[in-house]
Amino acid sequence: MREQNGFIGLIISGNSGMMRIAALLMAIWMISCAGIVGAESYIPEAIDNATPPTNVLTVPDGEESTPITDGSTEELFDQTESSEPSPSPKPEETETILGGDIATEFLAEPFEQTVNPTRTLRYDSTGEDVRLLQERLTQLGYYTFRITGTYQERTRDAVNQFQSENGLTRTGTATIGLQRLIFSQAASPRSTPTPKPTPKPTPGPTLPAVIPEFPGSREYNSTGAEVRYIQIRLAQLGYYTDVISGEFYKNTRNAVKAFQNSNGLNADGIVGRKTWEKLFNDPQPRDASATPTPKPTPPPPEYYITIDVVNQVVTVYGLDANGGYTNVVKRMLCSTGTDANPTPERQYVLNGATARWCFFDKWGSYAQYWTRISSSIAFHSVIYNTPDAMDLAVGSYYNLGKKASHGCIRLLVSEAKWIYDNCGAGTVVDVIRGKADPEGAMALKPPALNKANMLPVSTPQPTLTPLYNPHTPPETKIRTLGVGSAGEDVFWLQNKLTELGFYAGTITGGYWNGTRDAVKAYQKMYGLGADGKAGKITLGHIYAEAAATPTPSPTPVPTLTPTPVPTPVPTLTPSPSPTPSPTPTPTPSPIHSPAAPEPAPTVQQTQSPI
Repeated sequence: MREQNGFIGLIISGNSGMMRIAALLMAIWMISCAGIVGAESYIPEAIDNATPPTNVLTVPDGEESTPITDGSTEELFDQTESSEPSPSPKPEETETILGGDIATEFLAEPFEQTVNPTRTLRYDSTGEDVRLLQERLTQLGYYTFRITGTYQERTRDAVNQFQSENGLTRTGTATIGLQRLIFSQAASPRSTPTPKPTPKPTPGPTLPAVIPEFPGSREYNSTGAEVRYIQIRLAQLGYYTDVISGEFYKNTRNAVKAFQNSNGLNADGIVGRKTWEKLFNDPQPRDASATPTPKPTPPPPEYYITIDVVNQVVTVYGLDANGGYTNVVKRMLCSTGTDANPTPERQYVLNGATARWCFFDKWGSYAQYWTRISSSIAFHSVIYNTPDAMDLAVGSYYNLGKKASHGCIRLLVSEAKWIYDNCGAGTVVDVIRGKADPEGAMALKPPALNKANMLPVSTPQPTLTPLYNPHTPPETKIRTLGVGSAGEDVFWLQNKLTELGFYAGTITGGYWNGTRDAVKAYQKMYGLGADGKAGKITLGHIYAEAAATPTPSPTPVPTLTPTPVPTPVPTLTPSPSPTPSPTPTPTPSPIHSPAAPEPAPTVQQTQSPI
């Protein structure tokens, strides 16, 4: 046996790690064959006398190592602990796990200190050995959290990942055998996954070489090739990310609105001419990443509208030179809501919604030229039984000037059309309670209905407004004026009563309740019998009062008298000294005459107005 032992020691002392392993195996085989009891004591002796091999992990006594059967590292570092009881350790006895040249191509960077695992580590384990395990797993790239010394989810995940990378079953538990592998150079560092190549983008739909001219508006529910072009162009600019379908629905409308907002257009979600031109003919439209174009400050609306529910009159005002709405453009007789369904008295702003014909499903009726005021009321024409201009509900025509609607504002067809054509989005509408003005309303009363076309009978154009001279009564024959009278004498009377403070209505030349009440007030003032009729006595009194009012004479402009220019004192020329020659007769200096006065300015007398 000495020769055998010496042979083994000679073999192990060689430089080759593989030769040392082979010698050890041979010794074990020879001892087992010889049946020598206690021969295992020669194994440590052989190793102790040999040159120390590199990459050998030494573990404490009492741990059971797995026999090497085919050189695999998995068998060398089995992660399951033996259920057999460990033998009592002997003093200074160690068990050596051979590393040698096993799996040299997978060698990891050595750990900075020697670690001797003594227990299995699992969830909720704590201590220095857990801290060292976390540090080693960090070094190998499996653990990326902070070092805590507590075995919890992240440590368990790192152990699972290590097991997967090293071909082991995932348990998330670090047995003593697994810890040996982790701390050895045979541990495989975490592999870096091969990045997947970026797929080449699939070319999307393209626009035709020639874009057609504006085909008309495209909006929600539109379909066809033009909608497809719109979607492609919006996708190119970054506004549309859905399927190019050629169907105009919610996502397309939202993309159109976003494009309009960014490019300073009215964001209504409708591709009208301006939006079409900006999409396809503008060389530099703003894409989705650009700063939106600031929208210009819109000009003020052209018109302002009041709806007087007392007089049933719609008045349209235009802008004056100062930007105020003081110029009366149009006055129209209307029908507002009844007392049971009143038109709400408040301010509205038109949003631009209109319809050529509208149907009131609750009432089963129709109207023309509908212009939305709010969600519940609108301007529209008189009522029709069917959408046929000849099927007029005649009663709605003759009710103009009375409260007759369910809240909407009914107008003559021509006047509803005027608002439909001229009063767009942004127009302010005020529903008010004006002061009673019967004359103003009666002046707007439509003529009789022409049954041939269901429109008002044509009336001659009104004559020019008569001239009014407050001191000269009308030259017409005096007649009794009462409700229903009309003419120049009524026009003069209304002006005079306005001047005297009795009348506050519209001066129309038509005698209605407002004029009647003003005449009554005048009659009471002068004790003339207050019947509200302007007969010969009342008119004679008013005419005499007008004629008796003195016309102020013009103040004459004084004639200016020019200030005379003073006559200058003549300067005398001294006589020369006498000489032998004859003395000449001295010539006197000329005497200046006073300047002629300037003519007085002619003063033109101004006459009183006639």
